[in-house]
Amino acid sequence: MAVYLLAVYLHMIATVFWVGYILFWVILVGSRVRQLKTPELAQLWTRVNESSWPPILMFLPYHLKLRALGWCTLVVLFLTGGFILYYRGLTFQSIISGELYLVKFGQVLVAKFVLLIGLAIVQLLVTYRPSPRLIYLQLLTTLSMIGLSVLLVR
Repeated sequence: MAVYLLAVYLHMIATVFWVGYILFWVILVGSRVRQLKTPELAQLWTRVNESSWPPILMFLPYHLKLRALGWCTLVVLFLTGGFILYYRGLTFQSIISGELYLVKFGQVLVAKFVLLIGLAIVQLLVTYRPSPRLIYLQLLTTLSMIGLSVLLVR
């Protein structure tokens, strides 16, 4: 039970990091997109993506690039989410047989998986070609996944 609670805790912390990461981009893009021309905006995104996290002022042996922080957070969410589902009794057999899709939990889970794949694709696009539309789509997808997550635990 302690490992399960640790996984839930890590999943929640990773969710907070992910939402913070997305909100950072939304606030940055929302405040600067109308003020900068396309080349200046591209330079800003490149600079931000290449910035290290945590800031250099903090003494830590390892620093991540901001884009790596997003990807690491997604990986932690995927792994802890998979463990939580396994612990709750979800098996590969129930997914393949189709019995999972007959209950509301399974239908919500499938919707969340579809959004997860979409989120990974959008994150890939944002990493290499950030645009305001993609970043807002990422925020919408993230908030939708949080809403589905609430349905899963109810």
